[in-house]
Amino acid sequence: MSFIIDVNEEQVQPEERFLIIDSLYSFEFPKSIDELNRNRYPNNDEEFELIKQEFEAFIRESKNPNLYSVGMYKSYADLNLPKTYGIVFDLNNKERFWKQKIIVKYAYNYRDIFHANLWQGHSSHLIIEVIGKPPILFDELPVDNNREDNKRTTIGICSQYDWEFIRKK
Repeated sequence: MSFIIDVNEEQVQPEERFLIIDSLYSFEFPKSIDELNRNRYPNNDEEFELIKQEFEAFIRESKNPNLYSVGMYKSYADLNLPKTYGIVFDLNNKERFWKQKIIVKYAYNYRDIFHANLWQGHSSHLIIEVIGKPPILFDELPVDNNREDNKRTTIGICSQYDWEFIRKK
């Protein structure tokens, strides 16, 4: 028998509270609510109505030039979106970091389940908003998870508070 344990952010040590972005994803933003596949969601109509509202907000925002489609490796906790972070860093070289506002806005799992939260332990396709000019790290990410060589940039994003702990680790 297996149990699903919900892990909220407060249960995670500060040095572990960061998301890992490992690639840029090419992605065609949805054009209408018809692209939300009802069959992929629970039969609870109230929950689905909330998802529809988030999806409609996503469609309205799809022209925002500051939105990026990225791959995220395993969420450290269950997180409600949107979630704002203040530090972007190179996971392989923590001397390369920027104070930069990043808002994780939306997520997809299994390529077609749109949702407004992250699930602890799951990798997701994220839609993020970078406020201001993105750090050069974003130019160094592989596209569509295509890693042709061993050099690989992996980005961490975290809060300014957590950064002090992550940096020392």
